[in-house]
Amino acid sequence: MRIPRLLAIAAALWAGFATPRSGAQTGLTRLYNFTPSNGANPGGIVAGPNGVLYGATAYGGNGAFPGEGTVFALQPPATPASPWAQTVLYAFTSGRVAFPTVTPVVGPNGVLYGTTGYGGNGSGTVYELQPPASPGGAWTETVLYTFPGSTNAFGGFATSLVLGPGGVLYGTTYSGGDFGQGLVFRLTPPAPGSGGAWSERDLYSFTGTSDGSGPEALVITAKGAIYGATYGGGTWGAGAIFEITPPTAPAQDWKETVLYSFTGGADGSNPWQSSLTASDGVLYGTTFYGGASDAGTVFQLQPPAEAGGAWTETVLYNFGKGHGYGPNSPLIVSDGDIYGTTSLMYTGDPILGSSGAGGIVFLLQKPATPGGPWTELILHQFLNDDIPYGSLFLDKAGVLYGTALDSNGPPGDGFVYKITR
Repeated sequence: MRIPRLLAIAAALWAGFATPRSGAQTGLTRLYNFTPSNGANPGGIVAGPNGVLYGATAYGGNGAFPGEGTVFALQPPATPASPWAQTVLYAFTSGRVAFPTVTPVVGPNGVLYGTTGYGGNGSGTVYELQPPASPGGAWTETVLYTFPGSTNAFGGFATSLVLGPGGVLYGTTYSGGDFGQGLVFRLTPPAPGSGGAWSERDLYSFTGTSDGSGPEALVITAKGAIYGATYGGGTWGAGAIFEITPPTAPAQDWKETVLYSFTGGADGSNPWQSSLTASDGVLYGTTFYGGASDAGTVFQLQPPAEAGGAWTETVLYNFGKGHGYGPNSPLIVSDGDIYGTTSLMYTGDPILGSSGAGGIVFLLQKPATPGGPWTELILHQFLNDDIPYGSLFLDKAGVLYGTALDSNGPPGDGFVYKITR
């Protein structure tokens, strides 16, 4: 079985496969280059109050290599000529919790939530970072929940975390659960002022059969519906899109419904890396494999016209030679257009890329007429096997922000970038 996570692991270990190529491209600016002391291998960014960007690095911190990971902030410059200022908000230590695995979630009052792949019983934690009471003070880290030893056996990490109504956190783990195939969990905060602990509930454990296995994504719509994607399982074993709904009575179990099972052919195969986005009741996502050239797809999943009907999957775009391989970021849907990234350029070899090209940042422009083709614009092609990785952010001015892993340095520890069209 092909596991795209191996690509990320290879990049994390700075395993370059080709000779670096020279050349400059317009539109992309590096905002910050990580070093081991300030973090290494960023996994995406999210916007907080006042234009501050937040993220987490899987390694680095505490002035050590490889380090145990950090949560960082990037402060926008006071003047256009000034640099962005990076601050390590918290550096993890292996003696307690370490190796953050998802992009932090920004909650009320600037509180950050995230997960680690190590800590507690060895299977990771969900943590909270409280901002300081006064500017310049230290952020306070609190472990909200420790996963049992049987949860997250695959690499020991959660694969997604989202914030729902009432400050409730929902997330997924790649494995673990009742059948070892992953689960959806919920963390409910204590009553305000009670001083109590957060309460965890496993909402659904995947069986690895037609219901899916290895959940990789979770999204909550404005109406409170919860959808997700699994990397494997489904009717044909190529992944599935599911909905999870609460019970009608508190003592009952939550219900999982498969909305669509990928066949592994023209419709795509293996949704990966939290690649699911909701917009106006429609789901958008990516498959890492499958499609016309087995290089991955961007798809749309339309709800049925009547309750109880079938959802309709449509491939909006097929990646292939010269157009990217292996889409690997959650999509951004803005004014009908779609932004995302791919792991590689796909210049020939579907895994390494025969010319050593890195990944791309793409924009899919909606069709000029209904039913027409979508148009791909490559906003930036990375060189030297650099891989854009993790969540993106699009500001009101149309500037796109993201993170990348750089396999061939310098400095070799990843960077934050922006793309201005």
